[in-house]
Amino acid sequence: MNIYEEIFNNSLDAKCILDENFQIVAFNSAFSKIFVCDDSCKGKSFEKITNLPLNFASFDNNKIKINIKYENAKHETYYLEVSCLTLNQMGKRLFCVFFEDNTEKLLKEYALQDAEIEKEAILDYQSDFVIVQDLDYNILWANKSAVEGSNLTLKEMLNRKCYEIWADDNSPCENCSVFRVKQSLKPEEFIRKTRNGTYWLIKASPIFNKDGKLHRILEVAENITQKKEQEKIIAENEAQYRTLAKYAPVGIIVLDNLVPVFANPKALDILELQNVEELSISELLNYIYADDYEYFQNFIEMMKEYKLKDENVSIKFRIERNNKIKYIILTVSFFNVLDKNYYQIIILDNTELAELSAIQRKLAVETVYLNEKNKLIEELNKRHKLLAKKYNISDDDVRRLNKLLNSYFLPERDWEISKKHFEAVHKNFFTNLKNKFPNLTQNELRHCAYIRMNYTTKEIARILNVAPSSVQKARLRLKKKLKLNTHQDLYLYIMSI
Repeated sequence: MNIYEEIFNNSLDAKCILDENFQIVAFNSAFSKIFVCDDSCKGKSFEKITNLPLNFASFDNNKIKINIKYENAKHETYYLEVSCLTLNQMGKRLFCVFFEDNTEKLLKEYALQDAEIEKEAILDYQSDFVIVQDLDYNILWANKSAVEGSNLTLKEMLNRKCYEIWADDNSPCENCSVFRVKQSLKPEEFIRKTRNGTYWLIKASPIFNKDGKLHRILEVAENITQKKEQEKIIAENEAQYRTLAKYAPVGIIVLDNLVPVFANPKALDILELQNVEELSISELLNYIYADDYEYFQNFIEMMKEYKLKDENVSIKFRIERNNKIKYIILTVSFFNVLDKNYYQIIILDNTELAELSAIQRKLAVETVYLNEKNKLIEELNKRHKLLAKKYNISDDDVRRLNKLLNSYFLPERDWEISKKHFEAVHKNFFTNLKNKFPNLTQNELRHCAYIRMNYTTKEIARILNVAPSSVQKARLRLKKKLKLNTHQDLYLYIMSI
């Protein structure tokens, strides 16, 4: 055994010697334990083996000491005081590094400090009742709140049975925290109702001695009477809410942490689900129309992060159920009950209105198209007659051109197209008219529809290929059939049907 090993192996503190390149020359068993190394580490870089980037130039021959917290490869934590001594051995400079292990000492100090801080915090700031009892139900210590709640002094409380003070009884309570912890040797949590109607949330924990044996019980009691009363009121309100929501004409869904806890029949009907158990955000995502998927998913992410807490937000999207596309409107609102966050979702099936809006747009486009087409045919008719006179076009050519133009004038076909979309938008218009005025002819019903579609007299004349004066006369006859007097406006009456 060489000189280095004789010195270091007999030392309780960890030591190692490094050469001038800071490579490990020797170390003792204490160093090996802390830094988890063996003989294969010799000749290797100190920093690489220990992961400690120490600046040895800052050490001044054991006069400078630094304190470090070190975690080794086994995840063991050490508190070390490090110093370094420079040696000269046969003309070579060596570094002797000392590691004093202060772990046990410091942990004891920290534990004592933490205990004092904790005790002070309990005494000064804890509003709950905190009591320490022995295994015979005797009170050994109580915080300020518990003392005030007992109407006694701390001195009067000490070494008295807990049930004598709190239950005014001669035997332990039926739901006793000491008894429960003695049986389970584990923390216990339960609710106790006292004779005066007060509800307490009891949290009892075992305290073991250094031999691992149970010798005390720590009990923390929180008065939750007000919370229980609130829960009762909320439960009653929830029952009323469920009853009202059940018959609501709109879908209503309630989410607890984005998990559906309630859905009324209308919501399930809109989404085509049997019960709330089938409803989930992930399941709903499966039905979202492809073009709306990313938009809807981003909205859900905002809900997850509670970015919608301060406002009601409405979104529109489409779902596909049973090969049919539905247009949905959601209105989301946030609310908090007993420190729990909820979302209420109002869901509307807007499919019918969306389809109706599409039909209205189509009807408007076709109306403009038919009007412009007939206007163009009328203009061409005027122009070709003038051109025929100016350039002496033969009567046969004029007749052929008239025939060609008139082939594009198809009032019956145009009416059938317009009528189809008109009836989709104004479903009961013709039925109401016929019920009130069964003697109206088909042409008169058509005239009423053109008025309802906001056509002017000239536009109706152009569609029917008649003079505007003929339309005016037809309006007078129609007004009589509808039994309107001279002061009643035909247009306003038709618009009211």
